[in-house]
Amino acid sequence: MQTFSKILAVLTVFLSLEGKATKLFEIQVLDNQYLMLHFKDGEVIRRDDGTGNCAFMGHCHHPDGSKAIYYGTPLDTLLMPQTESFVLTSSDDPKYSGKGKIPKNVFRKSKLNGMTLSHWDEQAPPNGDYVYNHTMEHFLYLQLPEPLNNGKTYT
Repeated sequence: MQTFSKILAVLTVFLSLEGKATKLFEIQVLDNQYLMLHFKDGEVIRRDDGTGNCAFMGHCHHPDGSKAIYYGTPLDTLLMPQTESFVLTSSDDPKYSGKGKIPKNVFRKSKLNGMTLSHWDEQAPPNGDYVYNHTMEHFLYLQLPEPLNNGKTYT
């Protein structure tokens, strides 16, 4: 909804967690009672220089020089869906003043956002296997206990 674009410009969400981990990549106001938080645990950087055994061949099983870059400790997928992990406050919306409010519900979707082929491991059962590295991204949907108001600020 366009009416909530002003809220998004001033919105920050306070995560009541002590550890540093995954990166908060994006916050979206979906409507006046739902926020979406997009986290990334890392990303895969791909070599794209047109050289090597697999150049211009599409997919082939070859360590291609891709690497997974991790941003720290991955998102705790057991802790984050707990409503107590989040607090939303406002200095100009009485419904969220004082100590603020926790979400009514938190929903999570996680998915693979990159995978790299590392090397062949002779020790992997039964006869060896490739070693893969991967990174994940997570989408948390916060259902708020009270509607947000356009033009108000929230943290």
